[in-house]
Formats: sequence, structure tokens, C-alpha cells
Amino acid sequence: MFRNINGGGGTPQAHRDRDRRLCERVRNADPLQLSGTPGRSRIILPELLFRYRARNFPATLNADEQQRWRDFCRQRLTRPEHGAPNTLASFEAALNDALPVATERQRKGLEEWREYARQLRQRYAL
Repeated sequence: MFRNINGGGGTPQAHRDRDRRLCERVRNADPLQLSGTPGRSRIILPELLFRYRARNFPATLNADEQQRWRDFCRQRLTRPEHGAPNTLASFEAALNDALPVATERQRKGLEEWREYARQLRQRYAL
């Protein structure tokens, strides 16, 4: 019998089915119910649940969770080794490269993205 990363038994398909059901319950849950832990789920699912809550229902986070979310966002916005596909610095470099060759309409959109990046820097004290 296969073992999941928490040491429980079952086939990989059984774990995927359980995880799929858990994710469906999370999506359909009342936001206030999301502060609990998902029980015997895989290690990764509690982290995904936390991120889902933080993105979609930030008012359900306690003070420690709010700090944890801010730290996560700061790392993702600034450190590629933390999984950032595009950091703020690389985004701004690409934006600066694109601006000189952009049409007026494109420039307007790029400036809106620049403003959004500025807001992120301000929100996360970067």
C-alpha cells in the first residue's frame, strides 16, 4: 500500500480524490469556516488553504496570519528563490524596456501597471 507524505495509507488516486473533495469544500465554505485546519490532508493543503483565505478573505486572518501573509507577499515580490516568477525589480526593468517602443495606448496600460507596482511597494513597505 502507498503512503502519503503524512504517513497515512491509501493509493495515490485515493489521496487525489480526497484532496479534490477537500478543495471543493474549501471553495464552497463560508469564509468564517476557513480559519480551521483541513484535518488529515496532505502537508501542502494547509498552506494552500491559508493562501486562499489570505487572498480572498483577508478579514478572517488573525494578527499572526496577517503578518505571515505580508511576509509571504514581500518574499514573492522581491526574491525569485521564493517562487516569484516575476519580481517587482524584473517587472520594472521589463516595463522600462517596453516603454520607449510602446504606442500611446500601450504606454497608458504600462503606466497603469507601473502605478500598481508602486502601490504594491507601498502596501508591503518595499
